[in-house]
Amino acid sequence: MYLGEPKFILFCNVATPDSLAIALTLLGLHFLISNKKLLISILFFSLATLARPDSVVTYLCFIPLIYKIKNGMFTNLQLFFYILIPLLTYELSSYIFPGFGLKELIIFTIKGPFPYIMKIDTSNFWGIYFKALKDDLVSMFSLTRFSLFFFLNLLFLYLFKK
Repeated sequence: MYLGEPKFILFCNVATPDSLAIALTLLGLHFLISNKKLLISILFFSLATLARPDSVVTYLCFIPLIYKIKNGMFTNLQLFFYILIPLLTYELSSYIFPGFGLKELIIFTIKGPFPYIMKIDTSNFWGIYFKALKDDLVSMFSLTRFSLFFFLNLLFLYLFKK
């Protein structure tokens, strides 16, 4: 997905929150890894969280990687703010602009559409979620190219673990 600077900014032209969040996340990674600009990186990760709130999950997954790459370059306080500011942005935006809960949105996506999203019964959420997850995994691994890609990645991770 990295097309070089500044071409990957063109992801925003697709005009969806997904592409905007991807572009902002890539910009955050770019400034963090190449230019060592922690504050600008935090800004872009926070903006990605505003563009698509569930991009906070992607951001959280980057924390161990960034800690490993930047070990010793930032103080513990700087890394604490690096983790805290985008999370606070997510929480603050959820508080100021309340929307539907994640459970309702997931059930709406899996079982919907429903005429009134707020009337969705979430009591069997985990049963619905894990069944959909299992079905998706079975369908993905039934594709030869996905299975090959998955196992080649595991092999490369093993061979190049250092």
